[in-house]
Amino acid sequence: MAEIKTTISDIKLFIENLHSDMPEVFEKKNSNSKTPSTRNKVLYMGDVYDVKISANPEKNTSCEFIDDIFHINLKDNTQNPSKIVETWLREKANEILKQKIDVFAQKMELEYNRLVIKDQKTVWGSCSEKSNINLSYRLIKMPENVIDYLVLHELAHLVHLNHSSDYWDIVEKYCPDHKRFRKWLNNNKVSLFDNAKLKYVKEKDPYLNPPKEEVAKEVKPAQEQAPTSIADSLPEEITETIPEMDNILDDDDTVKDIEGIVEI
Repeated sequence: MAEIKTTISDIKLFIENLHSDMPEVFEKKNSNSKTPSTRNKVLYMGDVYDVKISANPEKNTSCEFIDDIFHINLKDNTQNPSKIVETWLREKANEILKQKIDVFAQKMELEYNRLVIKDQKTVWGSCSEKSNINLSYRLIKMPENVIDYLVLHELAHLVHLNHSSDYWDIVEKYCPDHKRFRKWLNNNKVSLFDNAKLKYVKEKDPYLNPPKEEVAKEVKPAQEQAPTSIADSLPEEITETIPEMDNILDDDDTVKDIEGIVEI
């Protein structure tokens, strides 16, 4: 099961990278279209999801994940949807990683002092001599089994603050597939450290570009109403000869884990 999940994630990330590197292969060129082509996607829990962006000044700025789609509302069109979704991912990472580290700490019969979720630029996590654990919020972009491995990886440092064979024995005990997950991290580190690149297209939004209201046409009184067709204005004897006319006109004290950056 672990192999299937990471393999599927590998394939989706590979295809998504091709979309970014060679858009001409995947998108049909439409010279008549005036609307810019956008490909709004977000990497979350090892999968790539569509994003729908709207702009409604009457609603607060928001990001929701509903039915496998990210829904983002911009209070005004100057806001950056990429930053909004990354903020959402950070908040979700705080929620999920806190739950996971508590579950695995209990399972491994270990106690940590403090957990901090931040955007570490070169490592996935770290553990200090004071039993403080740091994790990158970018773990939330990984498949769940890879997240579990990295949480276990840092908890194991509470026993051995190094990467000795004794340390790896502990990791192996609780995560037998750790080598596969380390390989996945190395293969996908670029996608994981890359931020979402979302674009809002104004032309498609009904709130900022409402359709022009049609000017109501003045209706004349019945006695003065204009004829509805040319035939109506002609004498009866003439209309009998032209029945088709209307039709014609109408159409530092820390052990740093660089999994995914450098093989260790």
